[in-house]
Amino acid sequence: MTPPACTEDTLVQQTTAEHLEKATNREKYALIRDGVQVTFRNEV
Repeated sequence: MTPPACTEDTLVQQTTAEHLEKATNREKYALIRDGVQVTFRNEV
């Protein structure tokens, strides 16, 4: 690859990684904010 192509490829990889990180953070925040739905049986 030529230097400009390498630079562009690196920027694309960084941008993709940032989008994935943001998506993961949104999912974690939703779990913290809303909690996790659970059901249980009260067996005595």
